[in-house]
Amino acid sequence: MPRDSVYSHRKPSLPAGLRQRQAPGWAFALVAGCFFGAASAAAETFKGAELKSESGFYLVVKDVIVRDKPANQGGRAGSLKEGERIEVFGRTTSNWLAVKKGDKRLGFVYAQGLLPLIDGAIEKDVTGKAAIGRGAHCLFTIHFEGRNEIEGELLQTADYDVAYRCESAGKKFSFNGPMFITEGPYQASTKAVYQVSVDLLDIAEDPDHVFSTVVFYDRDVGEVKLDTVSPPEFAGKTALTRKPAANVSEALAGAVEIALATWGERVWDTLSKAGR
Repeated sequence: MPRDSVYSHRKPSLPAGLRQRQAPGWAFALVAGCFFGAASAAAETFKGAELKSESGFYLVVKDVIVRDKPANQGGRAGSLKEGERIEVFGRTTSNWLAVKKGDKRLGFVYAQGLLPLIDGAIEKDVTGKAAIGRGAHCLFTIHFEGRNEIEGELLQTADYDVAYRCESAGKKFSFNGPMFITEGPYQASTKAVYQVSVDLLDIAEDPDHVFSTVVFYDRDVGEVKLDTVSPPEFAGKTALTRKPAANVSEALAGAVEIALATWGERVWDTLSKAGR
């Protein structure tokens, strides 16, 4: 089934691995690594316009005209349909994006008509270690499981299973939980900020909701930052609210580290009793 809109922080009741995956015709069936953030390269000129460095794939959110210069008065160089994916190779100071298909450079589209995408399909599992207080720690492994539609949106999430192996007060226990990142920006903004949710099942008292820690990945700033813990009564005090993240894998690892540091005693007591 499609996922409820994550942009309102509504959470599904089933783990990612149990959801039916439906891919629309324009689904992001790209090889890993084809989405990238702004790349560092020397400034160039295209059709007489100086470009700032920017590259990556974008989603067309409404039918747009491709112009032969970065202005509404520019001649028509083509058009793009809602739902298409297009590659960007630069940005002007007036906020027009230079676009291309394959090796063919088309022209300019105003940035408001395009959303920057990331590729959450990590090829290798992401592993890490995080302190959880009182000298305790957890090892974790993040495994990509697939993609899922966001209900009512043109975008998808990348879904993961996270395996935790923890030790606290001399007791070892393990558990698993779902996790996802939106491959399009939060609230369909043109800013490259993506929601990451680290979830646990059977923690919240309401069976229709999962316990969720929401972190935002700011691709341009290069960091992940804590947003909310829901329900809030499960949160503890933490000094770890942000981590550097140069790519999606680092963003996922950073989000898990922040989540582990944020969970309160009530969560850890439940996990240590129920864990294997």
